[in-house]
Amino acid sequence: MPTSDRMPGVRRELETVRGTVCAMRDRGLVAALVVLAALSTLGTAPAAAAQTTTVRVLVVKATWGPQPQADVRNLTDPAAAFFARSSLGTVQLAFTETPWVVAYDDRAVCADVRLLFEQGETAAAQFAPAGYDRVMYVTPCRFVDVGNEVVHAGTVGLPSSPALFEHELGHTFGMSHAGSLDCTSTCVLNPYGNQLDAMGSGVGDFGALQKAEAGWPVVVRDVTVPGTYRLAALEVPSTLPQALVLQRGAVDLWIEHREAVGNDTFLKRSPWKTVTSGVLVHETPASPVQIPFLERRPDFLLGNGGPKRSWLMKTKTFVVPHVVRIDVVAHVGTTLTVRLRPLH
Repeated sequence: MPTSDRMPGVRRELETVRGTVCAMRDRGLVAALVVLAALSTLGTAPAAAAQTTTVRVLVVKATWGPQPQADVRNLTDPAAAFFARSSLGTVQLAFTETPWVVAYDDRAVCADVRLLFEQGETAAAQFAPAGYDRVMYVTPCRFVDVGNEVVHAGTVGLPSSPALFEHELGHTFGMSHAGSLDCTSTCVLNPYGNQLDAMGSGVGDFGALQKAEAGWPVVVRDVTVPGTYRLAALEVPSTLPQALVLQRGAVDLWIEHREAVGNDTFLKRSPWKTVTSGVLVHETPASPVQIPFLERRPDFLLGNGGPKRSWLMKTKTFVVPHVVRIDVVAHVGTTLTVRLRPLH
């Protein structure tokens, strides 16, 4: 089973929201990309070549004294490859790593994220951080991991992992958490509950919503029911829809499809490999891409047939009770054809 340092109860993340530090793990204008794809088109059309943007990232190793033995390239090299694939070829990360710099008086700074950033920025001035698109601080503050799009900066505490580094860097691109409902006798939202997604507690590709939040060229289509639609895998470029969005007043349902390709190659040998034969359904606030970063909330996976059911499709049908039935009527290559029918 793929593992990550972000499993619930193991790692805590701090996120600054309206000046308040909350116990949670958390450039540019973000726009929803809506591309119409003709249902009558039977072949998967090749996607147009995307323009690649180089994003320069300064990695500042900041400390009050301890200098953990860690090769930062074990974080940055995988992240560069992950982002190049996840952005559908539009983002190339270029990292510059600093030597260790003394930025803090003592370890008490680990309890104050604001000071962690402010004092880190002061110490990093000699490296001209304003000349970079993102700044990531690597510190000895274990379990203190933060990312923020507003300041285009993040921090990870050592020891860390590539998935955690990608998670926090994802926040600097505007991405929200990928969650799920955890249900026993009652259901609660686990903001890190999506075990497939690096913006949850997994190691897999960013979801379609998160890619849209970052402004990457994922193809999103608003749909109505009843209707039959084609749905391409989210991991690779396509001119077909990679997310179908059903608007329901205060909430939206985002329907996506994953395949064992790109950043999700691990699914071939995963306990969740059956996810590649169906869809995942996420509930989000209405028009989530338009929500400012500090006000975004995690999407969460819906259970097939109800909140206490698994989000995996064990048959070719996914049911959101009283809302919609989704039937997979064809699966050719990495593209599904799905039929949506209303449930009342």
